[in-house]
Order: sequence, then structure tokens, then C-alpha cells
Amino acid sequence: MANIKFADYFVDKMIYQENPNYDLESSKSLEVSLSPTVDIAFDDDLVLVIFSVEIGDFDNDDCPFVIDIELKAFFEFDVTDDPKDVQQLHDLLSQNAVAILYPYIRSLVSDLTLRSNKFPAYVLPTINVVKLMASRCV
Repeated sequence: MANIKFADYFVDKMIYQENPNYDLESSKSLEVSLSPTVDIAFDDDLVLVIFSVEIGDFDNDDCPFVIDIELKAFFEFDVTDDPKDVQQLHDLLSQNAVAILYPYIRSLVSDLTLRSNKFPAYVLPTINVVKLMASRCV
């Protein structure tokens, strides 16, 4: 059986840029896209999970901002050499680790957009992590 334990995280990158193509007066909707990626690296008894999220698109006139955030998180793990356990560990990391880290991303996005003092705080929607990661083939 595989187990993971969240140890710590830090913000490695946090970029907020206003979209110069966005016109508050003429925009009728707010369209903000979300593009997450997850990278996993193993080290002795720790796993490094790098969760990156790109939010928004400069080419979209209905998107007021673009945000790029990268979190690095450390998880302790315990796994046997059984191939099923190794697969279970990968599943735990690609799904549960993201589910653990996503609220930190949501909070950072809300805080960044609020502090821009130009637009209301943007709150990322809650997501089905299993479905999201399956669609991303992580």
C-alpha cells in the first residue's frame, strides 16, 4: 500500500499582468482560462510536486489579466516495491497532491487579483481534480 504525507510547500513563481487588450467598457463577459500542469520528481524519501497554473490569455479581449503561478510542494511517501503500490503512489500524487495544493493556488489568485485594485477578486472555481488530471493525462 502506498501512502503520502504533505510536508511543506513554497511559491516559486507568482506573476500577475494586466491584459492590455482588455477593455473594461466594451467587455460583456469575463473569460479566464485555466491551464494547469504537474511535474513529479522522486528523491530518496521525498517527492517534489511542481504544480504550475497559467490563468488567462493575452489574445483574449475578454480576459482582464494573465497570471502564472508555480508551487513546489514536498510530500513524504511510503511504498513497497509491488508494481501495484508504485502505480497507487503515482495516482495519489497526481490526484491527491493536486487536490491538496489547489486551494493554495485559489487563494493566491484571489489575493493577486484583489490587490490589483482594478478588478474584483477573481476566485477560481472548485474543480474535480481526478477529472482534470485525467483530461491532462498527467
